[in-house]
Amino acid sequence: MDQFEYMDETSIDDDFKCDICKKPFINPVLLPCQETFCKKCIEENINAHTNNCSQCNQDTLKSMANINVRNPILEKVLGKLLVKCRRCSQNNIQRKDFLKHIEEICPKRIVKCSANDIKCWWQGTYDQFNQHLDQCSYEKLRILLTDLFKKEKNFEELQSQVIQQQAYINRIENLNQTLTDDITTSKPTIETLTNENQILKTNIKTFTQQIDDFKKLEINHNELIEESKKRLEQIENLKARFQQEIDELKTENIRLKQIEIDSQQLKDDLTELHSLRNVNQLYQVRKEYLQNLQVQYNQLLVEHDELRNVSNMFQELQKQNNLFQKQIDDLQIIEKSYHELRKKFYQNEAQIKQLTIELEQLTIELKRFEKTDQCSQEIDEKSFEFEDNYENIHLQRFLSTKCQIDSLINLNGEKLNDNDIDIVIQTGLITKACHSLVLSSNNLSLNSIRKLSLHLNYNKTLRKLILTNNQLSEAAIQTLADCLAFDNRTLEVLNLSSNQLNGECLVSLSNMLKSNQTIRSIGLHENKLTNQSIEYFSKVMQKFNKTLEDISLYSNEFITDASVQSICDMIKNNQTLKILWIWDCQLSEQGKQQIREAIEDKLSFDLQI
Repeated sequence: MDQFEYMDETSIDDDFKCDICKKPFINPVLLPCQETFCKKCIEENINAHTNNCSQCNQDTLKSMANINVRNPILEKVLGKLLVKCRRCSQNNIQRKDFLKHIEEICPKRIVKCSANDIKCWWQGTYDQFNQHLDQCSYEKLRILLTDLFKKEKNFEELQSQVIQQQAYINRIENLNQTLTDDITTSKPTIETLTNENQILKTNIKTFTQQIDDFKKLEINHNELIEESKKRLEQIENLKARFQQEIDELKTENIRLKQIEIDSQQLKDDLTELHSLRNVNQLYQVRKEYLQNLQVQYNQLLVEHDELRNVSNMFQELQKQNNLFQKQIDDLQIIEKSYHELRKKFYQNEAQIKQLTIELEQLTIELKRFEKTDQCSQEIDEKSFEFEDNYENIHLQRFLSTKCQIDSLINLNGEKLNDNDIDIVIQTGLITKACHSLVLSSNNLSLNSIRKLSLHLNYNKTLRKLILTNNQLSEAAIQTLADCLAFDNRTLEVLNLSSNQLNGECLVSLSNMLKSNQTIRSIGLHENKLTNQSIEYFSKVMQKFNKTLEDISLYSNEFITDASVQSICDMIKNNQTLKILWIWDCQLSEQGKQQIREAIEDKLSFDLQI
């Protein structure tokens, strides 16, 4: 816009002008409140942390997602406005064609010499290019200079490789000494844990043997119970039989009494027969009958003796039954002891699992410490020194005069280099002790992230770090995650949106969240996160992290229904999560409904889907 001016700006209707910059709209966008502004003006408004529309004062600017509605009709009208090129003074150029004019047509456009690749630093307007090319000594000596620069580059590469190899050897020696010291220091702890582990294994083996013994006792106990049931059934049968025989004996006893009465009657009859000679024959008949009765009586006596033997057997069975009952009581006591020992075994097993988890966590922290230590050693000390006489007057004046102590520092789109990051750290983080730092749209290098991470190890004031739209590499994310894993104790908000982060980056950040206890909000929207990395992130949130409250995942095109179950499990099993934004992903309506059902038991949960 600074390269052209409107042919007659006063004649342009105010309806086509932005209320913020007072100029005709550039990339106009329509807000939910139906107000229209330049896209750049609204982005500056959001970066200034103003969420209200400047025209209607409605709260419509919570995020960029609300202002991406274009107005193609208005853009078409604005594209036909006539402008004048400030470089070549050409008139009546339609605004939509001006970019093509300034890049391809304008005779005053800035171009570089075609010998720029062999270090001809001339640049000027296009109408001067042919005149310079006729006089350019670099172009005339191209073949010779190309060969010379190639040899010089090869020499520099060999020299750089020698320096790197020497530095690498020195770092390896230092790292070897550090690791030797760490191993020597950690050896007693490792031996102690090994001994405790061996003791626990021995206890487990003992408890396992005891459980096997108790299982055998339980089997014997069940067999004894079955045998006792059979014996009791036999006793009940004998008892019933004995009762039946007793009843029969009672019946026979009555018969014996009747026989005795009959015998007495017969004796009386015999007495009468003695006195009566003529009844001798009758006497003989009665005598035979009496003998028969005597035989029956003797048989009853034998049966009575048998019943007495049965009664003795019954008493013996009762004794055996009492013995079995005592054994059953003993088995119940043993069974109670078995359950108590089993309960102790499960308690010990739980303690073993807890110790195992703690040991794994200690191992992870030890590995992270070694990795962070190695990373800090690899940073060349020269990379933290300013270039000779380097200064950025604009940046230094901004940080010194416009930024207050313990405030927000906004450096969005300032195109900072590695030396500028040194100035930001020294002035902004150390001198001004800012609580919020915005470094969006700066294309920060790996070296800049390393410098920033090293300072975060010691910073005690920064609570909010914005690194959106920087195209950060996997190595940069790994460096930042290693730093935040256990050194920093103040950072609460981390925004890494619009960085093209992939699944490996999310895995590195997830490992960081296993031990970090300060970060409460993390922005991961507008990236390229995968379903597999979301599944790993969910497991970390369920098992390890107890502080994260706000997660932003919207506009990740590779998140599909395959991640729905992992997201639901994370919502249900993590008790601190309160906010999840996940719109504009590849989720079906069924998947969205499943996630909505997962928050039904969560009070005041903010789900934007």
